[in-house]
Amino acid sequence: MVSRILAPLFYVGAGLPNSDHEEDIPNFSSWTFHTYDQEFPFQSFGPIKQTNYHIDSRDDFTEWTALEVAREAIVLLKNDGHNLPISETDGVRRLLIAGLAAGPDPQGFNTKDQKSADGALFTGWGSASVNAPFDITPFESIAQYARERNMVYDYTSDQYDFDHVDDVAEYADMSIVFAMADSGEGYIEVDRNYGDRKNVSLWQNSEELITHIANRCRKTVVVITSTGPVDLEPFIDHENVIAVLYSAPLGQYFGRAIAEVLFGEVNPSGRLPFTIARKEDQYVGIVDKIPIKGKPEDDLNRLLDYRYFDENGIRPRYEFGYGLSYSKFSLSNLSIKEILPPTTDLPLPPPYLDEYVFSEEKLRDVDDALFPFSEFSPVPGFIYPYLYNEKIYSVNEYEYPEGYTEEEDYQEPLAGGGLGGNDALWNVLYSVKVDITNIGDVEGAFVAELYISYPNSGGLKTPRQLRGFDKVYVKPGNTVQVEFEILRRDISIWDTEEQSWIITPGTYKIFVGSSSRRLELAGEVEIL
Repeated sequence: MVSRILAPLFYVGAGLPNSDHEEDIPNFSSWTFHTYDQEFPFQSFGPIKQTNYHIDSRDDFTEWTALEVAREAIVLLKNDGHNLPISETDGVRRLLIAGLAAGPDPQGFNTKDQKSADGALFTGWGSASVNAPFDITPFESIAQYARERNMVYDYTSDQYDFDHVDDVAEYADMSIVFAMADSGEGYIEVDRNYGDRKNVSLWQNSEELITHIANRCRKTVVVITSTGPVDLEPFIDHENVIAVLYSAPLGQYFGRAIAEVLFGEVNPSGRLPFTIARKEDQYVGIVDKIPIKGKPEDDLNRLLDYRYFDENGIRPRYEFGYGLSYSKFSLSNLSIKEILPPTTDLPLPPPYLDEYVFSEEKLRDVDDALFPFSEFSPVPGFIYPYLYNEKIYSVNEYEYPEGYTEEEDYQEPLAGGGLGGNDALWNVLYSVKVDITNIGDVEGAFVAELYISYPNSGGLKTPRQLRGFDKVYVKPGNTVQVEFEILRRDISIWDTEEQSWIITPGTYKIFVGSSSRRLELAGEVEIL
């Protein structure tokens, strides 16, 4: 908390709120929704005061941002026969919307710490979860779109009893099946998932539901909302599963964003932030029990996700960075320009600031270290920079061990010297440019991904690493240029002996593509 929250607060000059004016202090409490409560409601401590002013901080921009983030995060994994977007001109007149994950949770969408998994998934659970001002479920939005197009639709939330499911699936021109898998903070348990998921299966018997419907409906679309990779193998190759969409929990506009993509008002442009394997044992093992000997050990050399799959030659079902579009794009004209000649070692950092001394006095009054009970009472659970033990004794001298000296033989580390390390780590060494052309018929966005592979002599055990990405919107027939800046830190590795970032001489290969396995363009630079 000190480094992530308080330090930036002081760095920008904000400081801590300390004012007699109500408008200058926090106007809400994260521990209670009541307008008036004790000053410290979690501890049930302090006087009664106004803890919440119920100020609506939303405006048009925040609402647009929430919706746009949801739209752009949806990943189209499969679209056989271009059956999406949905169109009544393609013979789709009757829809089936299926799955608990399509509709409202019977407990509501703002349960305590979001501990709920029986409806549309808007967020994970835990102490950092927030309450939504409203929610729009996929069923609501899809039903609205269907009515506007004079379509007929059915809905079922049955996950285990398939008599009704089988009937309505046989009548549907297209079925849209929603499935989910959730996770959160470890103090909450949902179906024996203690925070992290215990496996990569879909929840609520969803695999069987999808298969049942696909066996009876020749156009079955699967929409998955999950906090991580899930097993798609039980249904992904089914001839009637013609499309698959994936998204993480998308917040209050989840349903609207999904409907806009399904019906073609939005062209999907999301990309997978992880790899989806073909077999469960191809993932790094899930540790659900701590060995008696202590911390779990592995020999994976810290190669996680796509780097682990690449290094071990594992062919995934869908690779990191993968995502389809309703349009088509081509990449061309890769150019690499040196901006600043790289050097093996970092330059000397600027001089460090002198240490801050609170007091020049070697010895201080020991009473200053005791809690000032006469000034205020300690809040239960708070940690204060004081001692509570009054049996404190002062010593005039301390006997240092033999050989101790106050003279420091110290040299500032090369890797330090600035915010985030040596300033030179942020120097631009190369500029990489590539042209993106929309060769399809639909306006849309393309995500160009930059990967770099290192010389074999560098000691970095990974075929290539993502070092940049950019999403650009391109109209049909148009071309947009994307530029990446390769920083010194992008091609540096940590030398444990030197305790610094170094650049290994050799050949660096630079790739630009549409995913970690689809690298359409390649070039290289030689560093001597």
